[in-house]
Amino acid sequence: MTYFSDNYIMFFIIYLSKKGTAIGKVVSKFDSVTVVAKYIKS
Repeated sequence: MTYFSDNYIMFFIIYLSKKGTAIGKVVSKFDSVTVVAKYIKS
């Protein structure tokens, strides 16, 4: 279940980033940090 929700979140983040919104840029930076944290934990 988390796999699909993560993909949906990633799609949403990419969508926001492509729109060039400030929110999208902030969220994408935050998400890359989260992804790195996930890899470090596992």
